[in-house]
Amino acid sequence: MPSLVKNIIFLLFLSCFLSRNTMALEVSEAQLIALESSGELLAPEALVQRVDKDLKAIRSKFPAVAEVHTTGKWQPGRLLISNVKKESLDAINKSAYGPIESKAIFQDTIYSVVFQKPYNPQILSEILKKEFSLTSADPDGIIGGSSSITLNAGSSPTGKNTYVFMKGWGDCFAGCINKHFWTFAVGPDANSVELVEEKGSDLSTMNQEGGAPVVGLFG
Repeated sequence: MPSLVKNIIFLLFLSCFLSRNTMALEVSEAQLIALESSGELLAPEALVQRVDKDLKAIRSKFPAVAEVHTTGKWQPGRLLISNVKKESLDAINKSAYGPIESKAIFQDTIYSVVFQKPYNPQILSEILKKEFSLTSADPDGIIGGSSSITLNAGSSPTGKNTYVFMKGWGDCFAGCINKHFWTFAVGPDANSVELVEEKGSDLSTMNQEGGAPVVGLFG
């Protein structure tokens, strides 16, 4: 790619990033994992508490993953809404899903919209498209994350929760060249923790290139 084109893309990205919506939601790691795995608009509190106990049990028994934390796939309670009229944003603000904070980030055609509750943006976008006739509403994704934790609740034959911890390194802005995985099964009340599988890149080659996540192109 010619250097001029690269510079233009970088400047566009920087402009959008600096003009991002600065309103932030406080979401715990357990809440984020529960929100992603439940498929519900808001994370069920019972699942959040279960995940919190499970993570503590896993990290206590297996120190190798004590510093592996999830960055998530997207930012809870945030959407990028395109081709929307301000009247529609006002209607959303006054609805049961509001209040919201919205900010135009590209020529009044794309808005960064932040809600006061940590909604699952994938579920929320479908709801708003239907209820407010929006043509485009998408989660504000996370890029550059070097680690993740995913949950398959009650996925084992015994009903245990299964967690996959991933640690990546090497150009994680582009998805990480190297990845190492640990899979754990955790019983009810975190009374048993089992390492089911460990695989992936050689940890001895890990360096400091993983880096912190870049929080969305527009948020």
